Amino acid sequence: MIVNKKQLTIRFHVDDVLASHMEDLFTWINERYGGLKEVTCTRGRVRNYLGMTLDYSKKGKLKIRMDDYVQRMLDEFSVKFKEDDKQETPAGNNLLEVGKGKILDKDQQTEFQRFVAKHLFLTKHARLDMHPTVAI
Repeated sequence: MIVNKKQLTIRFHVDDVLASHMEDLFTWINERYGGLKEVTCTRGRVRNYLGMTLDYSKKGKLKIRMDDYVQRMLDEFSVKFKEDDKQETPAGNNLLEVGKGKILDKDQQTEFQRFVAKHLFLTKHARLDMHPTVAI
């Protein structure tokens, strides 16, 4: 919406809010809701929000990166990749082939499900090219 001839944008994700406006919206929000939990404010052209790095440094452009999020995923994953393990595309040539691997045990199933969810979050926010692969 437009407030005092300036755009006000508010984004909600569960209990996280990302708001931007030229006026001092932060003071108003803290006065109104700060009693529940202190409202924090981050200013600047580059901000972190929900695992995303939002870069507003070029006028009229937004660059979204999730490099730190991906690195944390790699660090947490039980399978470790070598530095020279590379893939040209998100999917290999055998994406649609039926797998012939063994059934995962309960811990492996839990890890698999957790990382599919993390990948889906990544594909919806910064890596749209990976979504078909993760979905399959």
